[in-house]
Amino acid sequence: VEANYSQLSAELVHALQASASVELRKGIHSIPLNKDITRPQFTIFVKENGCRISAKTTVGSGGFSVKDDFDVTKPVKSRTKTLIKRAEILFEPALALGNVVPTLVHLPQLFEDNGAASLQRVPIVTLARSLISNASAVAEKTLWALEKICQINLSKIQLLPFYKAASRHKP
Repeated sequence: VEANYSQLSAELVHALQASASVELRKGIHSIPLNKDITRPQFTIFVKENGCRISAKTTVGSGGFSVKDDFDVTKPVKSRTKTLIKRAEILFEPALALGNVVPTLVHLPQLFEDNGAASLQRVPIVTLARSLISNASAVAEKTLWALEKICQINLSKIQLLPFYKAASRHKP
């Protein structure tokens, strides 16, 4: 049996609901987001009984209820392009996070900015980057000291997009 998938597109999906869950073992787990191993790495602390992570997502047409999204009798012309309508991740019990501030401060370094190379040669840009870098170093040390006193916990991540007048003909 040979199947030709070249004519398939995401527009063929009118509705989708998916969910998954995993269990994290107890312990301290470092997530090496920073290439510089001398920098503090993002860390999660999983309590004695572990942590259950549950994820759910709903995809459908803008302006439709979930029931309408799954109604195959609704004409295609009445639907918008397929949109992510909701996504959610739950952590039970909440995860204790470590080194959040250094991770957030250095997160932009994980991504290359190809347009910034040409700006590096402009003296005022170089000066501005130096000032921002020095200010962020001071802010990082201050926030890091605060993080040592306070524990940051993560229990839920939720995405509820807002769509302006979605239509089939707009990109």
